[in-house]
Parts: sequence; structure tokens; C-alpha cells
Amino acid sequence: MRNNNFKKWLGVSIITLLVVFIVATTLIQLSCSKKEEVTKIGAILPMTGKMAHLGKSIEAGLRIAESEINKDRKILQVIFEDSKGEAKTGVSIAQKMINIDNVDALITFQDAVCNATVPITRDKGIIQIAMTMNPQISLASNYCFTIFPTSKYEANLIHNFIKNKHPNKISFIYINIPGHLYIVENDLIPSLLEMGFDKKNFLIETIDMLDKDYKEKMFKISHFDPDVLVVFIIPPFLNQFYKDLSNAGLFGKFQIIGNMGFLAQKTVPKELTEGTILTCPSFYVVKKENFSNFLIKCEEILGMYPSIPDAGFSYDALHILSKAFTNSKGNYEKAVGYLSNLENYMGITGKITMEKDRNANVEMSLSIIKNGEFIHYAN
Repeated sequence: MRNNNFKKWLGVSIITLLVVFIVATTLIQLSCSKKEEVTKIGAILPMTGKMAHLGKSIEAGLRIAESEINKDRKILQVIFEDSKGEAKTGVSIAQKMINIDNVDALITFQDAVCNATVPITRDKGIIQIAMTMNPQISLASNYCFTIFPTSKYEANLIHNFIKNKHPNKISFIYINIPGHLYIVENDLIPSLLEMGFDKKNFLIETIDMLDKDYKEKMFKISHFDPDVLVVFIIPPFLNQFYKDLSNAGLFGKFQIIGNMGFLAQKTVPKELTEGTILTCPSFYVVKKENFSNFLIKCEEILGMYPSIPDAGFSYDALHILSKAFTNSKGNYEKAVGYLSNLENYMGITGKITMEKDRNANVEMSLSIIKNGEFIHYAN
């Protein structure tokens, strides 16, 4: 009898231990699986140097998006590294993030860094979101996507403006970087020549990244006496541009139409920017309540006014990436497919659709600066 009781007890104990073992193993597996579900995104940004304000604005946008995505449970982690605006540093960081940090995707900023890291992400089959105005970068890899207004959409707007105004003489001044060179020289100018403009009525000047002043350029522009000055510029150069323009006595002498770099006009005395026409993401003109709240959060993080396009598009880019990985349920190629087929995504910056060249088509329009404010410009 005792023998039978002992056997029963032993049997129950063994079964109980097995159940406990199975439950414990399952819990451990679930715990590991939860850890594996966290998507890692590497952000390679200029946190120091001339472009630091732009890099930190992107960081602010990413941090706000990361906080929202992880509101209920942690499903995403952003790892930040400083590229210093250098291609070589960007490459070193990308290799470390992919091989050691095991990131699932990279977000990169600046032409030089984006260009240098594309071969790495392409060969490794890693998604890269390039925040660049250069539409050619995404062509180098099926894994590279641009979620940012590229210069080709800006060129279309400027082309239509000139077509409607049909000025006699046009000056072009732009920074000697791949995105600007390609768009102005391979897109905008050829399209104007096809319209019947004569190249002898064009004055074309480039700005080197090391130029400290544009006095010589302004002298040439003044002597040429254009009706329209087309400017492709980036924020760190905007103050110097307007300073030398004013010192040369050229303010109000011709119509200035510029690219998105003029959104940094808050750093320039508003009387100098009055009447400037610029390409602009549509959300910038009509700021909805959710975007105004977003800007307040950015200012709290930065302690200063952010570069709005950089902060806004980085915020949307991270939300889009998160959706790509969530919807793919672990299938990486499905995540790539989600990005490739992105259509009419309503972000904080407006509607975003991915084109076949993996450049995002974002809502852009022309604006005119009136008393320091951006107002929609109708041709």
C-alpha cells in the first residue's frame, strides 16, 4: 500500500516537475522572443560641426517618434552616433552598427555620408533611409529609400515659376554638392533651354563649401543684372548669402527664388528675406495643431528652434520604418516591400508616396516670405 502511494506520489512529482520545467522553458523562450522583437535602428548624424543644428533637429524628431512608438511596450530602439559630417567616419560607424550592434536599418544624413554608406547597406541587405535632397543616392541600392524632399521636386516648381514669368535674364548660384549640381545642370537648365531660353542669358555660379564670402559672386551677378536669381543653398550658408547680397546693394534688384534651404530664414533679419520665393513642404505653410505641438516638443529637447523639415521628416521616417517592420512580422523582404510600395502615407509632414526610384514624393509648393512669415505663393 505504502509502495503504491509512494509510486503515485513519485509519478505526480515527476509530472509536476515536467510541467514546471515546460512552463519555465516557455517563459524563458517568450522572454527571449520579446527581446528579439525590439527593432534596432542606427542613426548616423552630424552631431558636431557646421551641420550640427540639422543633425540635432533630426535627433529630436527621432526621439519624439521613438517615444510614441514605445508608448505601450518597447518595440524599437534608436542608436545615435556622430558622423561629424565626414564620409569616412560615417562608413566606420555603419560597419560597427551593422556588425556589432546588429541594427535592422540605418538612417543617414548628408550626401557624403549617405553616398559612402550605401554600398555597405546594399551588400549587407540592410534597409537604409537616406535623408538627402540628392535623388540619385537611392538608385544605387534596392535597400535604400529617401524619405525627404529631393531637389527634383524643387526643380519642377522653379521651372514652372520661370515658365510663367518668362524673365529675360536668369542667374543661378548653387553650392558645389552632387544634389545641387545634378538638379541644376542636368535638370533645371536643360529643361529651360528646351523651353526656348537662350544660354547666353544665363549666368551660372557655384559656391564651394570652403567659400567664406560671396562678394565676387555678387559682383558678377550685379554686372549681369538678371531679372531672376535662382539659388540652391543649405542653412549654414544662408546668413553669408544675405549679408553679401545686402552689402552689394542688390536687395530688391531682382526676384530671388530659392530651394528649401531658405527655410532657415529665421536666422536672417526679416527685412532682407522679404519677398523671397522658395520651394517648401506644404505642411510648413499651413501648420496644423499636431505639428505645432510637435515643434514645441522639439524646442524642449533642443533648447532652440529646430530645422523644421529635418525634424519633421525624421519623425515620419521612423514611424514608417516601424510600420514596415511591424507589418512584416519578421520577414525582412516584406519590410523592404512595404517601403517600396508605400502609398499615400499620412504623416505629420503630409502625404508621402514612394516612387519607383525609391525617392519619396512629398507635398511641395511655392511660398513667399512676407514680414518673416511663409505665405502660399500662387503663380
